[in-house]
Amino acid sequence: MMESSRLKKVEQAVGDLQCDNALLRQRADSGFEAVQAQFALTEEKLRREFRDGLHTLETCLGAKIEAEARCLENSFSNEIQLLAARMDRQDAKIDQLTKWLIGAQITAMAFVAGTAVQLFLR
Repeated sequence: MMESSRLKKVEQAVGDLQCDNALLRQRADSGFEAVQAQFALTEEKLRREFRDGLHTLETCLGAKIEAEARCLENSFSNEIQLLAARMDRQDAKIDQLTKWLIGAQITAMAFVAGTAVQLFLR
């Protein structure tokens, strides 16, 4: 009987351990599920924050690039206007030089003609 009593205690202990083991397994499984759910939420939160940060960065860089492009465009426009003004001044100088050369040629031709007439009339 004593062995029977011990056997029942061992069986009871084994049964209790099996229940405890099943309960622990159930708790571990639910814990893993909770961790996986939390991991999924954290992953989604990080992805959203990354997308938001990337969008903010793109917006900021886009605005800076646009401002720099406008600045360069204004600078190029100013340089082109200065160059056009210089070209206009050079054209005016060339026109004056052309008139002076024509005047010099007419004066030289008049001098030659006058000299020829004087020589002819002598």
